[in-house]
Amino acid sequence: YKVQANAGRPMVAYRESVSKKGEGRFTFEREIGGENLFASLTLQVAPAAAGAGNTIDFDVSTSIIPTEYRKGIEEGIADALLTGVLGNFAIIDTKVTVIGGQTHATDSSEVAFRSAAVMALRDAVGHAGPILLEPIMLLEIETPEEHLGDVMGDLNSRRGRIREIKATNDLQVVQADVPLAEVFGYATSLRSLTKGRASYTMEPQAFEPVPASMENSILNR
Repeated sequence: YKVQANAGRPMVAYRESVSKKGEGRFTFEREIGGENLFASLTLQVAPAAAGAGNTIDFDVSTSIIPTEYRKGIEEGIADALLTGVLGNFAIIDTKVTVIGGQTHATDSSEVAFRSAAVMALRDAVGHAGPILLEPIMLLEIETPEEHLGDVMGDLNSRRGRIREIKATNDLQVVQADVPLAEVFGYATSLRSLTKGRASYTMEPQAFEPVPASMENSILNR
């Protein structure tokens, strides 16, 4: 179709999470269109198991946070989880619990609590040891034995962790966990290392913390 395209290095879908418990508070108090709005909220966040996703719970009496405001709070938290505090990557595997708050007899509303929830969540995450996560891929490589050493050395240089090596039909089968950021262009490298005699498959496995030594370079790109 004669369309010009600019091709660049593929992007890695990083994520964020928390490494410990943390609390956050925010009081939303504003006048909008002549209407006063008020909502105060306290949240706690904590790490969840890898792959567990995010959860939102209420550990507060309905006399403190009436049920009518809970939908707005949940929506505000869900929105805030889409944008982390480190590099604006989505937050995953985090438990969020509403543990306190305050209402106003006439000025509180669902909209006000939604706004308070967004800011309280960001405050809580900031106090909970936010961490940057990278996607990890499971690689399975089939290579002739004479090239096994080169394949292993290359995997080590890519921060790979070997899971298993086994012999199958005159080939060595290597399984390894490797960060997605390290496998761009892997097909070309493997072909060069093995004179085109090796093959591989790759599938997403998990998200894991980025090494501290690399975090700043990623966030400052």
